[in-house]
Formats: sequence, C-alpha cells, structure tokens
Amino acid sequence: MTKYLFAFIFSISTLLSFSQKKPTSIDLYNLGVNYLGKNEYKAADSLFTLALEAGDRNKDTYFNRALARKKLHNTCGFCVDMISAAERGDKDANIAFWRYCPRQDSVYTCEKNKNIAIKDTIVKVISFDTTCKTKRVSELSRNRGLTNSIFYYPDGKVDTFNINDQVFDLVTIQEQPKFPGGEGELFAFLRNNINYPHHERDNGIQGKVFVTFIIDKDGSVKNIELYKGVQGGAGLNQEAIRVVKLFPKWQPGKQNGKPVNVRYILPIFFKLQYPNR
Repeated sequence: MTKYLFAFIFSISTLLSFSQKKPTSIDLYNLGVNYLGKNEYKAADSLFTLALEAGDRNKDTYFNRALARKKLHNTCGFCVDMISAAERGDKDANIAFWRYCPRQDSVYTCEKNKNIAIKDTIVKVISFDTTCKTKRVSELSRNRGLTNSIFYYPDGKVDTFNINDQVFDLVTIQEQPKFPGGEGELFAFLRNNINYPHHERDNGIQGKVFVTFIIDKDGSVKNIELYKGVQGGAGLNQEAIRVVKLFPKWQPGKQNGKPVNVRYILPIFFKLQYPNR
C-alpha cells in the first residue's frame, strides 16, 4: 500500500544546502518521502505538513502523510489525510480509509478548516481553502469513491460537476483542450491580466504556481484549485487562482471525436525583472 513517488536519496550536502536557500514544496515532499522510507515518521509528518502549507496539495502528499501518522498512532490525522487523498482520485486511499477508520457515524474535526462526517457507507467532507477562499463539499462512497463535488467561491459562484462523467488527463486524451486562439493567446491573457502582488514584489518573492482545474464538455473552466504554490508567496497563489477564474470558455478536449471532461494543470510563472535581494 505504501506509495513512494518521486523518491530521492538526500545527502548531507543536500540538507546543508537548505540552510542557504529556501526549500520548495517539492523539496519538502521529497525529503519527507526520504524520512518516511527511513522510518523517521515524526520528521516525515512535519515535512509533508510543510509541503502542504507551501501549496503541494496533491494526493500523494496527503497519502504519504497519512502513512506517517498511522505509524505515530494519530488515527484522526490518518483518516483525514486518507480521505483527502481519496477526494483527489486515489482509489487506494479510499480503500484504506474504509478499512482502517472507525465508521459508526464518526466525525473527524482534527484538521483545521476541514470537517469529515461518516454515515453508513457515505463520507461527507467540508473543507475551506484559505488561499483560494473557496469551500468544497464532497461525498465519497465506500465502493465508488468520490460521487459528488461542489465548489463555492467567495463571489457567490457555485461549480457543480457530474462526477459520474469520466475525467481524462492530458496524457491520455486524444485531442487536448485549447485556449481560444491557441497557446500564444493564453500567454497573452495571463500577461495582460496578472497583477503582481505588492508584498511579493516588494520582497523579491517569485516562483511558479500550479493551478489545476477541469475543462468540461462545453469548454467551461470548473473546480479551480491550487495544485502547488510558492512557499511564502500566498499573494502569488491567490493571484494565479484569480486569473484562472477569469478564463473564457476553452475548446473542449475530445475522445473518439466527442467532447469530454479534461483535468488541466497549468503552471503560471511569476518573475521579477529586478528582484530585491
């Protein structure tokens, strides 16, 4: 059941280099995997937590932190992380949750900004993203995993998504979705609409923000989430989300000639011409 993705062996020189430069969320994740492999569970838990705080909110980070927390006898934390990974499409995490977590009308509130309630064979997850300022309500079943997901945005917009429709990724899709006018217009749109946040600009903070979203069958952009952010750059993360929410409809992706839902992960670069040092 253990998943060690992107696992690297970190030497003493690598650890020392962290004292000279700020580690990225990927650095923190990989180091957490390394400590997990050495059975140093407390250190692994802390590193995965730092990676999540830095914006690395993908299923593997949650899954591996859950493994560390199970070894630390943190049952509540283990269950919350497993269901968070299952929310992001990890079938193994959904199986592990129902196998190891108490299920008799249980409620888990040990994770900040997240509430999980189990009733019979359905678990309901309510989570609030302080970076995106969105609320996500998800339902997962014991046998099928994620069955319903609703996003509530601060401007009152609500995104509902038929989870029974298959969602393709960019690797498997036959015809990828396209921004109106092509890639050049996408870059122009980002360039013309991004406002560099004052705090990050004044403090020389720059980096790459990854935003994930679904382009549905009619080209609408839905379920916008932060995938990986810039550590210490909350303003950059928020600005990337804001701009993606402005996207017009795309040309939808196609499979066997028919429009389908596609999950897209978009990197947005924030770079200062003359960063402060």
